[in-house]
Amino acid sequence: MKFTLSLNQGYLELKISGNYDSKKIVPLINELISHEKWAEGSMVLIDETELNLEQLDYDGVDDIVSTFEKHKEKFKATKFAIFVGRDIEYGINRMWESLSNEKTDINANVFRARDKAIEWLLKNQLLMGK
Repeated sequence: MKFTLSLNQGYLELKISGNYDSKKIVPLINELISHEKWAEGSMVLIDETELNLEQLDYDGVDDIVSTFEKHKEKFKATKFAIFVGRDIEYGINRMWESLSNEKTDINANVFRARDKAIEWLLKNQLLMGK
């Protein structure tokens, strides 16, 4: 599993590719929250169109949520727009979204199209005139 993180038009963009690897989740989260532009309430676009989550099960998703929960204060009011290319990644991300909503202040939504994900990510910001 590989990931890259960049700043794009006021939001952070995280691109994840390859086969899921649980050992990469902590480094991924650490890189995200240590980014120079990270702040409470950050907006993050996650591109998982080249990620394979076929080996991830409920317990694995719960472990990921627990990792985010350990950094709960850092993710306060964070907005994640995730876009995927396949049904398996869509379903797993919906599971993560549901579990995250119970245990953190993360606001997340899963999409099948990049433009819809960006539209949702920026919606409130545009309404506020930012």
